[in-house]
Amino acid sequence: MDALYSTLKMDEITDQYDSAEMENQKVLAILVYIFPFLFFLPIVSNKESSYAKAVANHGLVLFILFIAVGIVTRIL
Repeated sequence: MDALYSTLKMDEITDQYDSAEMENQKVLAILVYIFPFLFFLPIVSNKESSYAKAVANHGLVLFILFIAVGIVTRIL
């Protein structure tokens, strides 16, 4: 697991955000990654948070990806 962690350079990614900010937004981040249609929740809860913006962006990308996959599978 340490090899994967260092390969993905997670320290560089997580160093961009305040650890307290990440801790406060943890539940919303988990919800967004499980249910991407909730991508707007982190922004609504904390508009000034750069971590919330990043999580919302990831959720939006996942949501669009799920819709695109759904459309493709319906066509095929």
